[in-house]
Amino acid sequence: MNLRAALQAVLPSEAGYGVCRLDNAPEPWPEEIAALGRAVDARRREFAAGRAAARDALRMVGHAPVALPVGHGRAPVWPKGMCGSISHGGGVAVATGVVAGEIVGIGVDVEPAAPLPCDLRPEILHGRDLNESGLDDGLAARIIFSAKESLFKAQFPSTGLWLDFGDAAITLHASGFAARVSDLRIAGRWAIAEGVVLSALWLGAEQIGQLRSLDPDIVPR
Repeated sequence: MNLRAALQAVLPSEAGYGVCRLDNAPEPWPEEIAALGRAVDARRREFAAGRAAARDALRMVGHAPVALPVGHGRAPVWPKGMCGSISHGGGVAVATGVVAGEIVGIGVDVEPAAPLPCDLRPEILHGRDLNESGLDDGLAARIIFSAKESLFKAQFPSTGLWLDFGDAAITLHASGFAARVSDLRIAGRWAIAEGVVLSALWLGAEQIGQLRSLDPDIVPR
C-alpha cells in the first residue's frame, strides 16, 4: 500500500488529504512566512510541506487553496466551515481537511514506522494503554503515541483542552484503535505504508461537547 492509499484508508470518505515530501516542499505563502520567525531550515521545510499538503486536501473537497496561518497553540487556522489537521514525520508531511458538518474535528498523525525508544515509553504509555494488535511492544508503542497525537489534534481547535499523554487511554487493535478520555470512547484507524505510521481520528459535535465539559487542567483518569 502506498502512502496516499493508506491515508485514504484511515480517513473518512468525505475527507480530502495531501502528501508532500519534506525535500520537495514549495515555499510557504507570504501570509504564512511571519509565523516561521527565525526557524531553522529543517523546521521551515516541515512547515512548508505541511501547508502544501493541506492545500491539496482543500482542493480535494472543492475548496480553493488559501493561506493557513498559525493560530492558538500553534495550530493551523483553517478556512471558515472547514476543519483539518497537519502532521509531519519520517521525511513526509500529510494533511487532511473536511467540510464541517457531522465531523467538526479531525486529527491525522504521521510517525516513522520504528519502535518507540525505550526511554520515551514511560512518558507516553500508562497503565490503561493496551496492545491487542499482535505487534511487538515497541512498534505498538509508536502507534499508540501517534493515536494520542491524532486525538489531541482532532479536539484542540474546538476545545482548547491540553490533553496530556496520561489523559487518554488507547487500546490498539490490528487495524484500528479505541481512545478513551474519561467516559468518552472514540474509534480511530491506523496503517503503515512507505516506512511511516499513519493514524487518524475524527469527532462529532456531541463528542466535542463532552470533551468541553471536562476540567481543562485536570482530566479525570
